[in-house]
Parts: sequence; structure tokens; C-alpha cells
Amino acid sequence: MTASIGKPVPVPTEIDRPYWDALREHRVVLSRCVSCGWYSQRRKMLCQECHGEEFTWAEISGRGTIYSFTRVHQTWVAAFQDDTPYVLVSVALEEQPSLILVTNLLGDYDFESLELGLPVIADFEPRGNEVILQFRLAGGTDVQ
Repeated sequence: MTASIGKPVPVPTEIDRPYWDALREHRVVLSRCVSCGWYSQRRKMLCQECHGEEFTWAEISGRGTIYSFTRVHQTWVAAFQDDTPYVLVSVALEEQPSLILVTNLLGDYDFESLELGLPVIADFEPRGNEVILQFRLAGGTDVQ
């Protein structure tokens, strides 16, 4: 009998620990340039906007809109097989729409009714000792 392999669990580093710690508290923090306020998902060495070199972790609202989406019908990771089909969604964040995060879209909805621009809100999936950022349609969005 072979051992069952679960879904991948992230392994935080000291550099991105604040991001993962915040997710465990059901908050979203991103790296933010101290000079110009530009957000990035991960800590950078140099700000792509102003070339600043100093960053801080800043909490964001967790709100955004659907920038693009696709339905996944097959996976190469056995642990995700029972989840297919599922929807991968690219989310333009409210604080900085040019920053796009790609996650799963959770919740009940009709795939055929999904549209670009629909509002979404952060959701949090426990995975091992960590928590994964996901999104779901914002309250009041009816696509069923």
C-alpha cells in the first residue's frame, strides 16, 4: 500500500514569514515600498516602480475584482484530483489593480455566470501548519 500524499504545504522563510503569519490570522499583508507605496506579493530587493530599497509589510483589505479566470479539469498533483473541476482566478487587488494574484475561487457559483470585474474577497484555506490565500465572490454577488 502506498502512502497518500496530501496537498502541498508552503514552507515559509524568514524573509516572507510576516506574510504567512498574517494569513494564519486571516489577514493579508503584502510587501510595500517605503519610498513610493508600491505593493508586491513578495519582498523584493529593489522596487520595480521607483527603485527604492526599503520595504515594510502592510495590511490590505483583501478585496479585488476578477481579472481573468479558467476552469481546471485535470491536475498533475494527485491530491487535487478530487477538487476538479475547480476555478483558478486572477484577482486585481483593490489597493493596486496592477498587482494580480492567482488563487482558487472558493464557494458556490455557476461557472457560466462568472464575469470579469466581479468583486471578490480574500478567504483562507488551512493547509498543514500554514494557511493559503484564496478568494471567493464578495457578498451580494449572485452567480448561481
